Amino acid sequence: MKTRVLALLVATWLSPAAVRADQDMLASAKALYESASYEAALSELSALDSKEHADLIDTYRALCLLGLGRTRDAEGALELVATRAPLLMLSEAEYSPRIVALYRDVRRRALPLAAQQLYATAKTDFEGKDYESAVERFKETLQVIEEASPGEKTGTLADLKQLAEGFLALAESRVAQTPAPPVPQMPAVSASAAPAVPTVYTLLDAGVKPPVVVAQRLPAWRFQPSTLDRT
Repeated sequence: MKTRVLALLVATWLSPAAVRADQDMLASAKALYESASYEAALSELSALDSKEHADLIDTYRALCLLGLGRTRDAEGALELVATRAPLLMLSEAEYSPRIVALYRDVRRRALPLAAQQLYATAKTDFEGKDYESAVERFKETLQVIEEASPGEKTGTLADLKQLAEGFLALAESRVAQTPAPPVPQMPAVSASAAPAVPTVYTLLDAGVKPPVVVAQRLPAWRFQPSTLDRT
């Protein structure tokens, strides 16, 4: 789990200095957690403010809280995760069976609220004409509603499902009607634009006359008498 946290942080759009700082703090929290210093680990996690990895940090916080026997507080941390990312599932290959089971129960209770929040986000995207994003959010809303317990699929969730299905169809039709952006075309090079090849004429060509001297300047020449001329 902790290795995955550090690897994901490297891929963020944060500055290198901020990434290194988060890595150091997470590594410190990991070491403290593994040494059963849960309070100190929680202090390290509280100093982190990474919205992109808030779910991982809150899950890690829940682990520390469980280690302290604060089950209710751990449920609160997991509820934040389930509400923000209702389609997220914890794997027993990465987490202890205890926290996986606790998260499953918390998630089941959080699904109705998560579905309402997803629907609100999708509706905002639709009204802002971001139809592609709206399609994704409405699909997620319907998937969350589908995963809710049978007893929750009545009343509010039943109405929400009907609304989400209707808006999803509208958003998909808007996406289909949106023209694709034009593909930039490279300008074609015409034959006239190609560089001309110079023609070389010889005396064998008709109408060609040999060149004649028009003007020729010779260097000045001064006579220097030799020694023989002086004798």
